[in-house]
Amino acid sequence: MRSESSALARNMSAPPRTTLSFSALVPASGASGDAVADGAGLTFVCRLDARALLSKARRIRTEDQRKLDPWRMHDRLRVALVYARAEAMGQKRAPSGALAKACATPAETVADELGEVLALVSLADAALPKFGLFLPPREVGRAVLGSLGRTLAILARRRGTLFLRDADPIVWTAVEDRVFDLWTPAPAPGRTP
Repeated sequence: MRSESSALARNMSAPPRTTLSFSALVPASGASGDAVADGAGLTFVCRLDARALLSKARRIRTEDQRKLDPWRMHDRLRVALVYARAEAMGQKRAPSGALAKACATPAETVADELGEVLALVSLADAALPKFGLFLPPREVGRAVLGSLGRTLAILARRRGTLFLRDADPIVWTAVEDRVFDLWTPAPAPGRTP
């Protein structure tokens, strides 16, 4: 018995009947002046640069100095704890001997204490969105968020490139030596945030 050929068989040697072409879409810049962000429906929230908020003595300014004297993670945690505590207590400067005390404390304890300080910072009261995206800074001239405690609290809610306001803080991501711009999706037209 011979079976009939399938009705789905096609002549694959025939030229295609459909041609697809692609062209780049460049959105017009809107309220923020950033064509990419406006085209993606994002709204700028703030620029985060924890190092810029430290005293000049705690910053490493040049790449050569960075190679000679790297700012290690544990040292960053200790400095961040001292500064964040002072800011939480309403002090402009850290108490005398606070950094020396933090340097004598094990790194795990410092991380735990910093996590407790950052967990107390209310991001909802600061009108920060529940969700956001961390993007590298592209525009010069944007003002840096002026609160070190709030900056660290925001960065501690970083999960890769995502910001999750209600997530538990991860202090290790808060003290990385990078600058981020925080963006949030703009509300859909006709809807309130």
